[in-house]
Amino acid sequence: FSIFDRSVSWCLGMFRQLVTRSVQRGARPRFFAAQGKEAYLFGVKPGTYQYEGWEGIVYTTYAASALLLTVGLYSRPGIDIKTWAADEAAARKAVKEQGGEVKWGVHYGGSKKYSFEKAGVGEVPTNESE
Repeated sequence: FSIFDRSVSWCLGMFRQLVTRSVQRGARPRFFAAQGKEAYLFGVKPGTYQYEGWEGIVYTTYAASALLLTVGLYSRPGIDIKTWAADEAAARKAVKEQGGEVKWGVHYGGSKKYSFEKAGVGEVPTNESE
């Protein structure tokens, strides 16, 4: 055994003796003081809570934020890889139907939606449609 193992086993032995002696004397361990029927959650009797002035504003803000997030996330554009792949496949199919040749490494669908031009070095790119 190492010194650590010995110290841990000594501590456990002392704890075991302490608990055994207290149980033999008829004592039971009390972690919380019993309060009987006087104990209430947060110390407030049911039906006696008075709302504070800031609570209505906070709850309204929470509800508005949840509604805004729900509507915003539901109506966001499809930006995942499956949406992009479906657009790209439809664009390639249209190119083939028109008799064109589809080349490897060229994007036919998604790049037209997001076409940016840069006027010069150091300039901020702008969208062509703006």
